[in-house]
Amino acid sequence: MGLMTGIYSVSMNAFGALASGISVPIASISGFDWRHAMQIWSLLSAAAVVVLLLRLPARRSSGKKVFVDVKSQPSKAIFKSKIAWAVTFFMGLQSLIPYSLFTWLPDIFISKGFGESEAGWLIAIYQIGLIPTTFIAPIIAGRMQNQRLLGCSAGLLFFFGLLGTLFTSSHLIIVFLVLTGVGAGTAFSLAMMFFVLRTNSAMESAQLSGMAQSVGYIVASTGPLFLGTIADKTGGWTVPFIILMTAALIIAFLGTIAGKNEKISFESNKEPATK
Repeated sequence: MGLMTGIYSVSMNAFGALASGISVPIASISGFDWRHAMQIWSLLSAAAVVVLLLRLPARRSSGKKVFVDVKSQPSKAIFKSKIAWAVTFFMGLQSLIPYSLFTWLPDIFISKGFGESEAGWLIAIYQIGLIPTTFIAPIIAGRMQNQRLLGCSAGLLFFFGLLGTLFTSSHLIIVFLVLTGVGAGTAFSLAMMFFVLRTNSAMESAQLSGMAQSVGYIVASTGPLFLGTIADKTGGWTVPFIILMTAALIIAFLGTIAGKNEKISFESNKEPATK
């Protein structure tokens, strides 16, 4: 599961880095603008839809419809679990930081004196920092007795990377962007692993994943708008960076809880399976 999580994470972040790096150069081509750059990436989305349609399971077998038995209700015990909530907010905050950076880093770089094209490539470099880590971290996590050290380290890497990015205006900023990327890659892949490592079955893993990604992404989605508003009100990016660094320290703390070698206790669902 560590290997497959790594492959999944690397694939996603490699394409993200590619898009960030070449969107501005594509938009700068004679006769093109940012709309054309966006339309090119929409073609990949269309291709993904085709792949997903081809991967849909067959709905018929020997002329009869086939349905998979599923539990009618998820376990309510998950909402009372400290570890489940730690995984949930670990998931949310580790997504909030990259979402906010993807949104505002171009403006931050331009305010530091970098050009638009440089800003695009700097974002790509940040994402490149994710790629090797997203492959290695889940493999390491799967072999560890517990993941507390790894979870805490992810938050601290976030913190020091953001700290350096805030105070650096030269090309030395690349070092801190890579450091931030390593923290992001570690945290993301570890969050994906927690869904499996903290549960006993595929059904329990699906329930934890549903909780963590539903609540977590709601938390993450507030980041770009909230931080943009704060930057506008304060006239700079110092306060938003302080907020992000605080989130990084919380991630480090949550990582020590979610990383415990302990399974979440689920209630036994007595309801009959439905078809």
